[in-house]
Amino acid sequence: MRHRSLAVCCIAALAFAAAPAADETLHCDPYLPISTQNPFGYRMRGDRCEGVYVQLVASTPLVVASFGQLNVPQPPTATGALVVNWGAGSGDVRLRAVSLKPKTYYRMDRRQAAASRSYRWPTDVLAALKLTARDIGVVAWTEQKHGSGVREVYLPVRIGAPRGQENIYELVLVPGNELSEVFVTLTGVRAGGRRVQVSASKPLLYGIYPAGRSVRIPVGPLSDPGLYVVDISATLRDGGAVSHDFWFTHTPARSGNGR
Repeated sequence: MRHRSLAVCCIAALAFAAAPAADETLHCDPYLPISTQNPFGYRMRGDRCEGVYVQLVASTPLVVASFGQLNVPQPPTATGALVVNWGAGSGDVRLRAVSLKPKTYYRMDRRQAAASRSYRWPTDVLAALKLTARDIGVVAWTEQKHGSGVREVYLPVRIGAPRGQENIYELVLVPGNELSEVFVTLTGVRAGGRRVQVSASKPLLYGIYPAGRSVRIPVGPLSDPGLYVVDISATLRDGGAVSHDFWFTHTPARSGNGR
């Protein structure tokens, strides 16, 4: 009987040790392939999940890699931190940072409570990976009921002092395939879901859009707070087309640091 109790105890201990920590299941992406041998591999680090991961063979046609106004100090330091600010959301906020540097597969994930408006992000991993201000993309999003369904709505992030107009954001896309042209339309969403065109569809005319290279798109200026949609369509170099609609809320910046 004593041996049976001891065995049950050991099995329970093993099960407890194998179970992921609560913070890990909250913040980490369980589907992101990682290398356990890499000291900077994607895993829980303090209060967030952060590090490098293994690149998948398949690619997403268009990835939203950054949205907001980022004025990141150059370069991030091992003992520093970045204060990331965003506007009000309707639910819990997902915060994500990625590397815009080609062939550097890095991510940071953090979930914030709905009432939060900022996060102090340690820059030790950024410094170790030698990621510069131009290499970093950050997004924040929440889920919001719209019509009969629920969709992801982005909250523009702000890091540092604005370098230009506060009602113009930078949207950064990363194409999974080489593109020949990108077309952008901006509309506002009014009461009852009515769409009002802010700017008509027009090509970016950047000339070249290699796969894996960031495409930076100015969004604005925006005159009124509220819900907006950026409709993106792109023609592929090898033929065909892809499209993506990007929903976000515009909230005028508050005075102070946004906390």
